[in-house]
Amino acid sequence: MLESDRYCVDVLQQLAAVEGAIVRARRAVFEAHVRGCVVDAVRQGALEDGVHELLAVVFGDRPPTGRAEDRPIP
Repeated sequence: MLESDRYCVDVLQQLAAVEGAIVRARRAVFEAHVRGCVVDAVRQGALEDGVHELLAVVFGDRPPTGRAEDRPIP
């Protein structure tokens, strides 16, 4: 759209639509992960690992490696 010199408002509306689609996709993947993987981790007694992983996803960090009890307290 930019290369074809489309009207700025049209470009902005298209970008907003793309952003909305990304947010919906991110939410769907996150919800599936929480309802599946995190719930499974809690059931297996790995609550601390699940919490660390969720924090990593929300704040954009990499999930810590190793056992939760081996990690230092921040």
